[in-house]
Amino acid sequence: TGRALDLARNYKVSKINVDEVGLGAGVLDRMREIGSVEAEGINGGRRASDPERYANLRAEMFDDLRLRFQSGDISICDDAELISELASLKYSFTSKGQMRLEDKQSLRSSGRPSPDKADAAMLAFAKGEANPLMIWI
Repeated sequence: TGRALDLARNYKVSKINVDEVGLGAGVLDRMREIGSVEAEGINGGRRASDPERYANLRAEMFDDLRLRFQSGDISICDDAELISELASLKYSFTSKGQMRLEDKQSLRSSGRPSPDKADAAMLAFAKGEANPLMIWI
């Protein structure tokens, strides 16, 4: 929490997206308690804003990230680990035609690590109501 707030202060960030599942729940609570920056909790397992196309919010946010890379709206630093994680994300489609990403339990079962940097990038570029670019944890 302290590191995220320090980064927000140094980069004059007004809003931080926090993965509110697991350890992030405590971080989110503490950030809201301190109140020096707006903190929005994001749960990728929630319903997508376009449920006909996406199985959940995580799939929708990663697809939006992909589209923004393709259009040239955003770019990232030359970080081999981040690039590898983004490139290794697997997706499929449900019987209803919804895109879904491979879940983290499947990753663990196959001995692959969680794509933490990819998740952080997705949260960093998740579109908000007022600010299209936010800092992540």
